[in-house]
Amino acid sequence: MSGGANRGAYEAGAVHGLSNLLNGTDAYYDVVTGVSTGSLNKAAMSVWTPNQAKPIADLLINFWRFFTRDKVFLELPGGLKEGF
Repeated sequence: MSGGANRGAYEAGAVHGLSNLLNGTDAYYDVVTGVSTGSLNKAAMSVWTPNQAKPIADLLINFWRFFTRDKVFLELPGGLKEGF
């Protein structure tokens, strides 16, 4: 899966949709790879077996639903100038 900011949330939605529309064998995968934000999704997917698509999808959806900008960027004490 690709990287790039909000694409991770889009990918989570795609995994969720596929896991709910297809049966377990149709959504089976052998390898997971990802770049940038896609690697976050793939790291989560790698701890579940492929036949557990629905719990994977729920985990990804919940992660991206509550993942906000303030969890990514650190506010430096005294602002940028004093922080460095």
